[in-house]
This record gives sequence, structure tokens and C-alpha cells, in this order.
Amino acid sequence: MRGPTAQRIAAPPGQVEVEIVDDDAAPLTQGATGRARRRPGGLSRRLRRRGAVLLVAVLAVAAVNVVEQRREAERVAAVAALPGVLDGVDGPLVPAWTVEGSQLTGLTAHLVVVWTREATLAVEPVTGEVAWRWPAETGVPGDAETCEPLRTPDPPELPARPLAGPVLTGPPGDPPGALVACVRETPAVRDDGRVVTQQVRVSLLDADDGTPQHGWTTRGRTVVVHHLEADDVVAAVRMPDGRLEARRWDVRTGVQRWRTVTEREVEGPVHGVWSATIEGAVLTVEQPEPLRLDVGSGAVLGPAVASGALGAQAGADDAGGGAPTDPRPAPVTDTTGPPLLLRSGADVVGVDPLTGEERWRRATAGTPLAQVDGLVVLREDGATVAVDAASGDLVWSVPTAAHVRFGPMLDGHVLLLPVRGASALSALPGARPRPVLDLVAVDPSDGLERWRAALPPGTFAISATPDGHVVVETTGGVVGLR
Repeated sequence: MRGPTAQRIAAPPGQVEVEIVDDDAAPLTQGATGRARRRPGGLSRRLRRRGAVLLVAVLAVAAVNVVEQRREAERVAAVAALPGVLDGVDGPLVPAWTVEGSQLTGLTAHLVVVWTREATLAVEPVTGEVAWRWPAETGVPGDAETCEPLRTPDPPELPARPLAGPVLTGPPGDPPGALVACVRETPAVRDDGRVVTQQVRVSLLDADDGTPQHGWTTRGRTVVVHHLEADDVVAAVRMPDGRLEARRWDVRTGVQRWRTVTEREVEGPVHGVWSATIEGAVLTVEQPEPLRLDVGSGAVLGPAVASGALGAQAGADDAGGGAPTDPRPAPVTDTTGPPLLLRSGADVVGVDPLTGEERWRRATAGTPLAQVDGLVVLREDGATVAVDAASGDLVWSVPTAAHVRFGPMLDGHVLLLPVRGASALSALPGARPRPVLDLVAVDPSDGLERWRAALPPGTFAISATPDGHVVVETTGGVVGLR
């Protein structure tokens, strides 16, 4: 005989739902009074049986939860181990220090490099204490010298922005013996009244303590300074007669590897911005007829070989929009979701890393920030969105401040985004609303807000140091958050 049905245990998605059924109710027997009674012990056995089944169900649910928690912990740990990922963010971040009247020029593994009129400072990102300083030269305008770390951020702290002056770059990440390059150009007036650069000085400093290394002083305008492997640096200047002078040397010993002066002239920068790259073993100065040098020997090379089919197809697909980037992984990628490369330009395209075939396309310009929880997070104009890494379908969208530059800022649990806030004065009668910015923490899986905090007034850029500390650029100076 079928007994009473027990309460159905609602299981979370992906878990087994258990229904307890008693099919063995104790048979009736005839008592001394003639009344029917159940066999002694039948009820207690039935209760014990139900209790055992409930216990098994509870243990099964607990086991599934433990497995899920372990997987989530492994995913968070994988994200936390990536360069540039924030330390665990437990709540709203607030200003911890400010260098007033300063401008951010770069980030090293452990320091924030800022420019002031009196000196270039390397600041501890946690305390704001000055680790070292490079004083501005007396009698020379402070903005005549540019100091930047020679490294290519990995992941990038911020989207690319035009730089007035030389290209200062280095290998990905923070190599051992990372360097800071300070370039000072001294102009002089010729007889015809034209202002030209008479002298350029490239000073190289140890990024950790600011100790000066062997630099280079010559005549011309600096085109590029690049930190190669080990202690070698290659630099190039446009000489007053228009030719290119390039040199490679060991910054620790001063030993020169080679020096080259080209016969061809190079054109000046467009709007003060040089276009030069060092990829592989080739230095390329971009112009109508690019000038190429072998970094290993200093020899002048011939015209570049045409790019491969994949690159050509990418250019054709994105014609009419911004110049497409080469397919590459998102700056921050966890262990979830399919293997994926991303190409950004007029569209954002998901590319199969094995075949090079297009998996999906989002017909909006955007910059990849991260691939987490099986989603790709993109910064677009006026919003940050997450799309499914497998299909490209939109999952969530958060309106973000369009005028603020920012890169990937996440700790595995939350993603930090700048959004427009509400001024406290805007509620007063007749008050003029003032634009206010907040830093909001959202869950990367669904875009839901966890917490928010006000950003300093005048914020226009937010970045994270390679070891995971948030730094804000404002119109009044550089601010560290904690």
C-alpha cells in the first residue's frame, strides 16, 4: 500500500530533486479489544527510514555545493594570480593619498611614477610615500623632460592615448631590472628664426630605486627609446639634418653594441606624435616609405613583407572603421569559457585561436577588458557590456562615464566601473546639478551592483598598478585609492 508523500526538496539548478515515498506501511493486526492496531515498531521504523533518506539527500546537496565552491575558489585564484588584477576588494574604496599638481606618467611593478614641476616622483601605491625623486633641471622648463617606465603594461592599464613626444616602450610585463627613461630636449633658435632641437639627453634610471644608469646625449629629436632583453636599450633620434641616428648599448656598463646613421631622411612627427614600433628584431619608423632597422646589428633593412592572409582578411573585414588590432586574448582571462581571441576596431570580433575563423561579431567599436565567468567584458562608448564568449550574445550592460579612461579592474569577485553619480546639491530648489562620478563594483557574471563609492572631483582616468592597487588621475593631481 502506498503511504503518504514526503515534502519535495527543491534543489538548485543542476542538482537532483529527491521525492521521499513510503511504500511499506505497517499492516494492520487485530488487538485484544477487537480494534485494529498496527504492528509494534512499524511507525518508528518508518520514521528512521525517512530520516535516513533525508540525510542522504542533505549530504548529496552538501557534496554538490562543496564541489561548486571548490571550482569557484579555483577560478578566483586563477584570476587573482594574473598581473594587474586587484587585491581582494572587500568594500568601497576611498582616497588614501594625493600628490597635488601632479600628472601620472606610468606604473612600474611596485611604484606609481608622477610628474611635478619640481621633480619626477616614484610613489608607493599603498602609502603614498616617495620612494625616489628625479629633480627637474634648474633653468629648464619642467615640461621639457618626459619620464616614463620602459615597459609595455600587461594587461594594459588604460586604452591607448596620443603621446606628444617620443615613443617610450619596453617588453611586456615588468622585466628584471626594469627602467625609467627621462628624455630632455633643449631647443635653440637658428639664424632663420626656426626653433630646432640642439641637444637631447636620454637618462635611464633603475625603476626600483631611481639609481642613474648609462644614458645617451646627442643632437636631434627623440623618436623612440625601447628596453630590450637583459640590460640593453635601443634608441633613435632624428638629427637636425633629417637623418636617423640609432644606437644600442648596455645601460649597466655603457658598452655600445652598435651605432647607425642612415642615408635616408625621416619625416617629422605628425602633430608632435611619432609613429615608431619595435617588434621582434625590427625597429620601424612609420612614414610613407617606412624606415626599418635590424635591432640585432643596426643594419638598414628593405621594405617589409606583406602581412599574412589572416591579417589581410582582418583589414578587409574592418575597412571603413578604426584600424583593427591583431587577434589577441582579453587582457584578463580566467579558466572559464571557450578559448577565444578578440580583434577590436570598428567591430569587436571573436576569433577561434586554432583556425582563425570568426565565431561572432559585435557591430560596435569596443575595447576588451576581461574574459571571466564565460563572458567577455567590453568597454564601449557610454557603456560597459558583457557578451557570451561562445555566441557573442549580450548578457548585461552597465552605463559608464564616457569621458573617463579606464582599463580592467577586477579581483575575481567584482569588476570596478566609473559611473555617473548624483550630486547632493541637485536635490535643492534652484540648485545647478554638478556632475559627480562614482566607482561602482558589479558582479561580472550578471552586472548587478555590489557597492559604490564617490570618486575624487575631476577624475578623468582610472588605472591599476601591476600588483593590484587603484590609482586615479584628476584635474588636481594623482590620487591613490584603498
